[in-house]
Amino acid sequence: MGRLRGGLRLYAILNKRFIKKYVFTFLLCLTPFLVIGMRLISSQDAGVMTVLMYCGDDEGSQAVVDYFTDKDGSVRYEQVYDIEGAKEKVRTGNADCLWIFPDDLDAAVRAYVRGNGDAVVTVFERKDEGLVRLAREQVYGALYGRISHEVALKTLESDGRIQQGDALGERLAELYEMWQVDGNLISYAYLDGTKVTEESENVSGTSYLTSPMRGMLALLVLLCGLAAAMFYRRDAEDGIFSWTNVNCGSAFRFFYILTATADAGLAAYIGMIFTGTFTGGWGELFRMVLYVLSVAGFSSILAVIVRPIRGLGAIIPLLLIISAALSPVFIDIGSLPLVQSLLPTYHYLKGTYSIVATAHMAIYAAAVILIALILPENVASGKKKERISRLNLTFRHCK
Repeated sequence: MGRLRGGLRLYAILNKRFIKKYVFTFLLCLTPFLVIGMRLISSQDAGVMTVLMYCGDDEGSQAVVDYFTDKDGSVRYEQVYDIEGAKEKVRTGNADCLWIFPDDLDAAVRAYVRGNGDAVVTVFERKDEGLVRLAREQVYGALYGRISHEVALKTLESDGRIQQGDALGERLAELYEMWQVDGNLISYAYLDGTKVTEESENVSGTSYLTSPMRGMLALLVLLCGLAAAMFYRRDAEDGIFSWTNVNCGSAFRFFYILTATADAGLAAYIGMIFTGTFTGGWGELFRMVLYVLSVAGFSSILAVIVRPIRGLGAIIPLLLIISAALSPVFIDIGSLPLVQSLLPTYHYLKGTYSIVATAHMAIYAAAVILIALILPENVASGKKKERISRLNLTFRHCK
């Protein structure tokens, strides 16, 4: 109990010292500003493509238009009521394409299948691009049910099995309505078995713009851990820790860096809740604890290996760039596996939706902590010894 009380007291002392450092306070304040900024950006129009849709006084066409306008994603669908104005938007580049649905969609589909009519949907495009072609495929998908029903009727009529307006045709329409698939044919799940549903994504408010937020917060935690390693080196060389037990140097070094990393991890954990990238309570907390320990051990090792403080400061931007490039912050490139296995950010982001990757992160955390505790503490400089000597002279003078 006494050791626990002493550890908490030391944690409070170190925290107070970190808060007095303007650089560390600034890094912690980056988290709420980053979260607020990303939330504001994600609330704006984030569509990479704008599709305008016009339909007449027809329930079928309106149902198709409503199906698209209710969607949330990188493609923005907008219903318009003025065809000429919509065409002008496409010409001026304010929209990518315009879809014009007929006044009677079912009649247009029936005439098209039987060869008595023109195209069902008229499309105006600014230019033929890949995204526009993908948008066309969505139109085909929305009209597939109606077209397949008319094709089936036409086939049965051509074989002489039914006559137009026959009761069998009405029965076929009932069967199509009965077997209509309202849900999704494909279900999505994370590697840990968690199902991804449209309702869960709507509740979380996740936008594709806020998707890299987890990786950016993880990089911020790493930056705080590396900055704490620099603070430790400076304090150690200045003789600030002359009152500590020399035999516990490596453990104290790890605890010193862990204190700052824990503060950053707590800020990142809260930030993920407000950005919609939060995956769950205890699992998310467990991964964050492992990540904080990993970053503390990783930074503690660098504090010993990289001798000059300027050298340690010089490699921090390089480590952040490498971590951002090789970790799945924005994209998962899947290259240089040996280098990736050395980065705590890579293990943390990989373990977000994978139990196996979380186990690998636990092994990584244990390994870096063990190495950090084994490495000897050997950063005492002449400046520190000179300061201790002056303190001894002062004490002798006072006696």
